[in-house]
Parts: sequence; structure tokens; C-alpha cells
Amino acid sequence: MAPFPSLRDALGLVFVTAMPRKINRKPETDTIEFALLILLILVFTPLSFGYLFAWLLYPLTVAAQRTFDSAGSHTFLTTCAGIAIALLALSIPFRVTAQVYGNALFATLLLFAGLTVELWREKRGAPPGGISAG
Repeated sequence: MAPFPSLRDALGLVFVTAMPRKINRKPETDTIEFALLILLILVFTPLSFGYLFAWLLYPLTVAAQRTFDSAGSHTFLTTCAGIAIALLALSIPFRVTAQVYGNALFATLLLFAGLTVELWREKRGAPPGGISAG
């Protein structure tokens, strides 16, 4: 066993840590959890990258819904989703070059980070404007 956790172990641990307890689950937290699970599948399933843009529709939709429909400011999620969309858009003019440098992987990881922070805020009941220190 390696002395440091792998990326798979770290993301899995973050996912499990961010999930709320069973009694605190709501439809909003379930939605974010499903989006995070899809992102984990995308990162760790080697054959899914052919369908990557289709698989990213649900997490991007969740990010857009959280940004536009919820009261308050979701600046971290909005920033992560915006950068992820910009990274994915690089595939239009620079298809091969963008794929070589991992634009889809980094976009997926950014969405994972933004949605994880949203799930953590929802779990803690914190206001969406800032990251709570607790």
C-alpha cells in the first residue's frame, strides 16, 4: 500500500465525507450526490471518455440549477462551472490538443470540487454565500 492516498481514494473519501447523514437527506442533497457520483464514474472509468460530454449534462444542469434557482450567492460553484465550460469549449477549436492536455478531466474535477462544496454547505446548513468554518 502506498504511503499517500491515490486520487481515487482521496476523491472517494471527499465524496463520502460530504454526504449528509440519512436523517438529514433532502431532494437537494440527493441531486448533488447523484451528480457527484456521475463525475466519479467519469473520472475512473476509462471507456466513458467517449461519451464524456453527454455524461456531463446532468452535473452541469445541477450546477446551473443551484446557481440560478437558489437564493444567495454561489460564487465558488459558478466559478468552477464557468471554468469547466470554458475548458470543454477548448475542444471546439483545438480538439486534439485540448484532449491531450486533459481538458475533460480537469473540467470534471472542477465540477466535482464545486458540487462538493455545495453539498458540504447544504449538509452544514450554511448560507450559500461563503464557506463555513466548521
